[in-house]
Amino acid sequence: MPTGNLARARQLQQPLGARIIRFFFAGLYARGREVIWIVAILTMVAAIVADLTGRLLPWDAGGYWTTVRAREVTDAMPILGTITTFLAGGTALDSLAVTRYYVLHIAVLPIALLVLFYAHFASVRRVGLSPVESPQVARSLRVALYDILLLLIFMVGGLITFAVLFPYPFDAMADPFVTPPNARPPWYLLAPHALMEVTPSYLPGFLRGLLPEAIFVVVLLVPFLDRSAGEGTKRRRHALVGVASLVIWVGLTCLGYLLEVKR
Repeated sequence: MPTGNLARARQLQQPLGARIIRFFFAGLYARGREVIWIVAILTMVAAIVADLTGRLLPWDAGGYWTTVRAREVTDAMPILGTITTFLAGGTALDSLAVTRYYVLHIAVLPIALLVLFYAHFASVRRVGLSPVESPQVARSLRVALYDILLLLIFMVGGLITFAVLFPYPFDAMADPFVTPPNARPPWYLLAPHALMEVTPSYLPGFLRGLLPEAIFVVVLLVPFLDRSAGEGTKRRRHALVGVASLVIWVGLTCLGYLLEVKR
């Protein structure tokens, strides 16, 4: 069972999220560096999808019902729901869905993450780590490959250490007819879940599901919407917007958790 990929996806999410937050508040997506921001966001999405596809594979109660609740959230979004249904071969979590999740988890998503990692390192090598740093044009390919090899060795060593010290706990076998009391979407879907729940009910369902997707598009296009990176007053204003957005998102995540506790 590919629990190593599941653990790897979960461990990637927190540092990727922290890196994206740092990129925003440091204004590291200034002109000429837009690709770094977009690649970081897409890498975060790929890590989330890797985690989501891996939850179903052990076929235990926790993973199964977490996936069920996650599908309830994603299927409510018109664009993401259509893509998810296509990739999973339908809305049911049956043997076909498990097979497709398995292929996505162990083959498609690792390759996608490797491509995104390469795009990130290639972009940093071309434009530098920050707007004030000159790109390392004199760095040879051999040195770059050595650095990547060392990074992989440390990552694999760390993952093996975590897998030995904190093995992945398996729950009881999944029973589609018995819902455990703690079944809720994964933490990264609690905020979209709460957002759709607090949206006025008189709005059509597809509009309520379209709101989280619109927010994602805005986040993806931040480098093109904010051209004030490095400019004092404007940059501080955008930083305040970022702090407010982060607080609202954390609040929605807590609300999504509390909504599930009350059920």
